Amino acid sequence: MQFGRPKSKHQPWWMRLAAGVAASGLLAVTAQAQALGAEPPRAEPPRAELSPAAFMDQGGRMAAPTGFVDYCQRTTECVAAPSVQAATVVELDHAKRKLLDAINRGVNSEIVATSDQVVYGVAEVWADPLAPTSSLGQAVSTKAARGFARGDCEDFALAKRDRLLKAGWPPEAMFLAVAYHPELGLHAVLLVRTSRGDLVLDSRSPYVDVWSATPYVWVERQVNATSVAWVRPYRDAIPEQALAQLRTDEATAGTTPG
Repeated sequence: MQFGRPKSKHQPWWMRLAAGVAASGLLAVTAQAQALGAEPPRAEPPRAELSPAAFMDQGGRMAAPTGFVDYCQRTTECVAAPSVQAATVVELDHAKRKLLDAINRGVNSEIVATSDQVVYGVAEVWADPLAPTSSLGQAVSTKAARGFARGDCEDFALAKRDRLLKAGWPPEAMFLAVAYHPELGLHAVLLVRTSRGDLVLDSRSPYVDVWSATPYVWVERQVNATSVAWVRPYRDAIPEQALAQLRTDEATAGTTPG
């Protein structure tokens, strides 16, 4: 049994007109795509939203590590920049992901982890031990040429930064950072800002992971790869445990991540 008005065998003129317009538009798009040798356009699947925790924050200004300050005085690679600056976000496709993995694993395999005290006879030196030339003279580049480059954590990070810069990665989309681990102490790494979050290239790991998934408490970070400015990685205060360790190391060796 039907309720209401019975269905008409013929559609009203306005429904037939609308259907005709829609069909003609679809046919036109399909014909154009076929003429170009491509399939008709399809709707893109929705992309999962990233958590705000995927990106490291820019908090208040902090003093740069003393070894980094010395590095900037020896080179022309550091420039003045605002303490807060919008970062460039690199779209992370398959090729760029492979590049990050290759550079992280490659540098980790080419440098032997060694303290600055052993290599240079001083507590803290920041340098790229794989660079063909060095502000420290021939000592670093000669070791790299002979295949036994040595350095500690910040040297790994600088080498990865230099390789990414040569590969065309924008300096505004990467930065150095210092973190703390209860068993390791202070530790320097390189981070890159991508569409999948801030990813860590770590001398202690062959894997490139998002910063919030690492076992570290983050102490401070560079604004970008060529900036002299360093900031807190949190809007609120640094965790007290990390701050206490930072003060201890500053008193003994001038902020010596390893």
